[in-house]
Amino acid sequence: MTAATSVRPARMTDFVFAPAGRRQSAFGNPGAAGILPTVPSDRIGDRTDSGHDDRRARPLIGRTEAVAAISAAATHRPGPNVVVLTGEAGIGKSRLLAEVSVDFRAQGWQVLAGGCVEVSGDPIPYAPIAEALRRRRREGTDDALGEAIDTMLGSGRGAAPRDQAELFERSLDIVDRVTTVGPALFALEDLHWADQGSLDLISFLLRNLDGDALFVLTYRSEDVHLAPGLARLTETLARSRQVTRVELARLTRDELADLATSVTGAPSSDVSLDQLFARSQGNPFIAEELLVSDGELTVPTSLHEILLARAARIDPTAEHLVRVMALIGRAVNHDLLAEASQLDDAQLMDAIDQAVHSGLLTVDAAREEYAFRHVLTQEAVRERILPAERRRLHASIAAALEHDPSVGQSASRAVEWAAHVLSSGDRPAAFVAALRAARLAAQVYAYATAWRQYSRVVDWLDTVDAAALGAQPDVVLAEAAEAARWGGDLAAAVTLVQRAAQECPDPLDAATLTERAGRYLVEAGRLDDAEGQFVAAQSAASGLDSVALNARIAASQARLLMQTGRYQDAIPAAHAAIELAAAASAPLEAGRAHTALGMSLVLLGTVADGVEHVRTGHELVHAHGDMDDRRRADSNLSYALLIAGRTREACEVSVSGLGTMRRYGIAAGGGGALTSNTIVLLRMSGRWAEAEEISDEAEAQGVTTGLALRIALSRTELEIARGDADRARGHLSSAWQLAGPQASVEVLADLHLAEANLASVIGDRAAARAAADQALALIDNDSPRLAARACVVALRIEADAADAARRARSAAADEGVAEQLRDRLLAATDGTPSPEVSAYAATGAAEYTRAARRSEPTAWATAAGEWARIERPRGHAYCLFRQAEAELAQRRMATARDVLGEAYELAGRLGARPIVQAAESLAELGRIPLASVRPQPAVEVTDGAAVAYLRLTARERQVLTELAAGLSNREIADKLFLSHRTVGVHVSNLLAKLGARSRTEAAAAAAALNLLDSGRTS
Repeated sequence: MTAATSVRPARMTDFVFAPAGRRQSAFGNPGAAGILPTVPSDRIGDRTDSGHDDRRARPLIGRTEAVAAISAAATHRPGPNVVVLTGEAGIGKSRLLAEVSVDFRAQGWQVLAGGCVEVSGDPIPYAPIAEALRRRRREGTDDALGEAIDTMLGSGRGAAPRDQAELFERSLDIVDRVTTVGPALFALEDLHWADQGSLDLISFLLRNLDGDALFVLTYRSEDVHLAPGLARLTETLARSRQVTRVELARLTRDELADLATSVTGAPSSDVSLDQLFARSQGNPFIAEELLVSDGELTVPTSLHEILLARAARIDPTAEHLVRVMALIGRAVNHDLLAEASQLDDAQLMDAIDQAVHSGLLTVDAAREEYAFRHVLTQEAVRERILPAERRRLHASIAAALEHDPSVGQSASRAVEWAAHVLSSGDRPAAFVAALRAARLAAQVYAYATAWRQYSRVVDWLDTVDAAALGAQPDVVLAEAAEAARWGGDLAAAVTLVQRAAQECPDPLDAATLTERAGRYLVEAGRLDDAEGQFVAAQSAASGLDSVALNARIAASQARLLMQTGRYQDAIPAAHAAIELAAAASAPLEAGRAHTALGMSLVLLGTVADGVEHVRTGHELVHAHGDMDDRRRADSNLSYALLIAGRTREACEVSVSGLGTMRRYGIAAGGGGALTSNTIVLLRMSGRWAEAEEISDEAEAQGVTTGLALRIALSRTELEIARGDADRARGHLSSAWQLAGPQASVEVLADLHLAEANLASVIGDRAAARAAADQALALIDNDSPRLAARACVVALRIEADAADAARRARSAAADEGVAEQLRDRLLAATDGTPSPEVSAYAATGAAEYTRAARRSEPTAWATAAGEWARIERPRGHAYCLFRQAEAELAQRRMATARDVLGEAYELAGRLGARPIVQAAESLAELGRIPLASVRPQPAVEVTDGAAVAYLRLTARERQVLTELAAGLSNREIADKLFLSHRTVGVHVSNLLAKLGARSRTEAAAAAAALNLLDSGRTS
């Protein structure tokens, strides 16, 4: 095998690739080679004078499997597919992609190519997508699509997007419209130089694009660390079956012999071939450079000399030109090169002619652009430039770029210009350039890039006369603070905005910045400090005539009061904020204030009115807020609905909000709380497979410690409900490890309650009692929901002990413990209107009757009704079972049969195995037939298989049936109208539940156990 290629199984492709080596690009025939991006010339479609560089005329050596892999990836299924093409510098990634691109074009595909660029260490924002779209724009598009592209690139007449989410949506719309014309190949190169915005946008497009497209992403395997987000992106892609990884290996000795023959036209001797192999180590580019070094393999003594061997053939003027090109770092048009090199026409044309004929540069005649033949040579030339000359050349390039109108419109061009100005050593000019680049980057929400530029500007504020350069220091600091906030440096954001407020000469602006400092501090969790900033802002604004500012401050104060549990104080503050917001026509502030008011009312017990205020806030924030505001609004509304007992609606709001976060790839980061809430709500609603799927996906993406802890706790409770003690124990162990010594009281209480529930499932009542006691010791009655839950867990343990004593005819348990727990439960829930707390209270009262050995059917019926009212199926099923048990004890056979049948059906549908088993035992004891109410057809299987069977969801059984029929995940996804990722999760769960190591074993187990659906979908 000549190239390490990872290819998932696929149907045979109908792509027919013509023999390599039949194409030759000529100076006068630029259309022969496809699209050329404005990036270093080792990229797609490099056009060269055929008399100077005939690489494209030679066969592609040793890449047959790689070509086939890319071809196959294009036919996997409709929608976007991805090839990740990696390998060391010089290995031939761009050459391979150039060959493949021409073949794709011949097959009717559109080819859009772009690459990442970094200048003096600064990555250019959105470079690959922007470049691909610029080229598409120049190729000619319909007017509407052209205007959309222009607006995205900063030169159109359309309104700017309000946030990064809208920018991404517009990009998706453009790409979708491109793919409606026909299938498209997006060749995005050199991602090791990508900025974070580019990586985020690529990830977004891959998740959401519907049209037929193949994305080929390339990067140097040795430089993956250069773009911090690249490792995360590749890890995510590695988990998808829509992704093919192609890693190009070095050429073997035999392949190197073929390459030598194609370059020199004659076979090489064994001695020279051994030398070539030893010197190049199989790297095709280095081997070619050795072969064209006048045929003297012994002349170059280092890699650097090998790369610069061609440069020895040109005179000083041409060398100057080549050095200018090396510092520019991308394809350069004729006018820019003329101005940057400062050569007259005759000198310029002679220098270009020498550089092209020596094989250093290539030419795109159609666009009048020049580029290096290979980026390795470019880097070698750049490294050879002495510092003083480097600064002078950067200054010349910067001066040439400054005349380009796009530098004032495009973030990517502005960042490029700023990098050259910075490298020129002119500090005042660098200040101006970096500030322009920072502002344009912020306008297109390239936050990481904006913060990188602003941080330089801030560092220079004390060494330049900012006012003389047209910048107000306080304004610059405020802008930098916002960039730092969105760029992920919240601590710097707080410091900068506070400094801006101190230096601001305008009292209104200073008060505005002080309020903003308070919001940053809230985000940082420094609530006491935040309150001080809000008070200071209010004091400063009291003498100013600004209703809008006062509305903003009031809304922020109300929200902080609500967040810190001062609900009574938050209510009048929120009312005042709503009035001010109405007077100022500030809908976003009104939305925030309504949310604070509603949540305070809900948590104080005025649930119905509170929910409506939260809903109003939700609507306003979604209409006028950014992604962060919308995430918070979704979390608040879902929580308010949960407290109101509207669990299903709460779950739908949370799932919808999380879907938006997942769409933009921020569910595990900015959407962490919403992710946790959604998992909990899905578990409460009985949608256990979905809860498991989302938690698996969140953990796989990498989440914060706090979110990982919440997920582990929720999965513990889910597995306890399913009766899987081993898996529950594993999740609980992880939760304890994640909690650490600084865990909050609520978290510790939740951990102890999970321990108690797990111990109950395995029958260790002593351990269960001890864990429940530890939880109760941590909780006070100021937390009625938590206190009620803990009391119910403890009462259930006592009731189980009483039942065991009764069955063993042993002495009665100490009823004093149960009485104390009952009294504490009454005290904690007295006067609390929360439907959820009412359900706990009713359940606790019923458990007390069981602990007192007189289980009351009426009490259990009441509790079951409470859980049904708030749409919690597991609590409902459990209380129905206990009611049936009590009815049977009182010889009410008909009622017992009906209630037990309902409990059994509901528990079976959920997969709540402990309740199912208890119901079956009770039915056997009472001679109650359950066959007619089985949730699934009865099967004669072993107990272990029955557990697996009852735990399979309806969707899992569908997937299992199609899997057993031999369908691939992709085919199952298409047939069942599921996403490919969802099918993958279902298959993984099926393997775990059936104890199978492969799909074949799972299919065999399903057939042996009669677990397959009787009819398949057609």
